[in-house]
Amino acid sequence: MSPSIVALRLEVRGPRHDGGRHPDWFEDVVLVAYEGQPAREHVLLRGNLELEPMLEWLYDCELQVRQHKPLITQLPDETIGQTLGTLVRRDQ
Repeated sequence: MSPSIVALRLEVRGPRHDGGRHPDWFEDVVLVAYEGQPAREHVLLRGNLELEPMLEWLYDCELQVRQHKPLITQLPDETIGQTLGTLVRRDQ
């Protein structure tokens, strides 16, 4: 397997909703990976979500990458949700 560059993009494809006392939430939020030329789109995560926690998580991951800390590894046959769930459990 040769190394390749993957670009991550967080997109809001639906409307914004007032969260009241809670943060606003958005319909159809997607975390997309773009790979190769021409870029192929791989949707990693999709749902109706609050953006603030996702942006904080992405920022923390970027800091870890820039500081050369070990990256998150995904086991064979493991979904992205299982991988992220393992990460969340380790942080608690």
